[in-house]
Amino acid sequence: MQSEVQAASRCRIDLEQLRTFLEIVRMNSFRQAARNRNRSQPAVTAQIQVLEKALNTALFGRSGNRFSLTPMGTVYIRYAKRILDLHKQAMEEIATVSAPASHRGMDS
Repeated sequence: MQSEVQAASRCRIDLEQLRTFLEIVRMNSFRQAARNRNRSQPAVTAQIQVLEKALNTALFGRSGNRFSLTPMGTVYIRYAKRILDLHKQAMEEIATVSAPASHRGMDS
């Protein structure tokens, strides 16, 4: 268990992988998610494989052309959404803080 936690702490996950994962879940389709993300289906599949490798778990169970979320995939939905929401909030706050004083409604 300890080695799994250590490996997870070294994993590299990017926001695009999370967006793609959530789009697959939302559309219930790799093909439609690829279309919506302006990527090829093989590129989307590769993104998910890299994400699964980084997490050291399968997010989707596959059987032929069909797939379904694994229990770990279901859990990860919540975290992927939170990570993307936190990133959005951080970017909004950074933009607010870095805006000139005149744009923040401060009189100088």
